[in-house]
Amino acid sequence: MDTLPVWDVTGWAVVEAEAGGGGEKEWLEAPDRVRWRFKPRTEHDTWVEGEDWAEAVVGELANRLAVPAADAALAVRFTCSGSVSRNLRPRAGSCSTAPSCFGSTCLTTPLARKTAPASASAHRETSLG
Repeated sequence: MDTLPVWDVTGWAVVEAEAGGGGEKEWLEAPDRVRWRFKPRTEHDTWVEGEDWAEAVVGELANRLAVPAADAALAVRFTCSGSVSRNLRPRAGSCSTAPSCFGSTCLTTPLARKTAPASASAHRETSLG
């Protein structure tokens, strides 16, 4: 049975707050200077929406199928569970508007799978079932 790690991103610096949508999101900078968006999961009185699971599982599935997609992982920040997804905004000149690009992801250059930075120690492992 495969498991997904849960990254502890409590020590990452907040570089930008993102307003809008269903909740507060923060852009964090990992020690390797890569930016990740932390999105807390939505919790209600009697249930949890589970969008953190959806993002992490889709990211893992895309990785296994070699399909371009954002890297995503389950994460915890302080006591808040959620997910992180890697910034896909291209650097200037790295992705044009040519047909080889889909959104902000160049299809001709697959994303290298991002592993957890050293400071994102696995908080716990979560079973994929």
